[in-house]
Amino acid sequence: MAQAGRGDILHGMSEILMLLGVIVGALYWLNSMRCKEIASNAAKRECLRAGLQFLDQTVHQQRLSMSRDPEGTWRLWRDYRFDYSPDGLERERGRILLLGHRVIAVNIQAVNTIVH
Repeated sequence: MAQAGRGDILHGMSEILMLLGVIVGALYWLNSMRCKEIASNAAKRECLRAGLQFLDQTVHQQRLSMSRDPEGTWRLWRDYRFDYSPDGLERERGRILLLGHRVIAVNIQAVNTIVH
């Protein structure tokens, strides 16, 4: 009977761990969608400022890594790419760097904006 009790406890713990995994995954997904929205808004703003056409639906995450912010807190670095057009015919590639939810830099060919 003691064995059955131990098995029930282990089964319950595995269900809790699975639920925690689902919750953590959902929170990561929501945070990723928020960061993509921040990157997309930054790309639109910089293209408008530079007189370029931002090509919708082109923002995508290229790279993800960990780094410390200026306060020493660990944050996710997200490196996004997006497409824009200087004349409506040609297609160029831009880059956005986020540290946490903060835009660090927007790079457009011949126009680089460093944000701190």
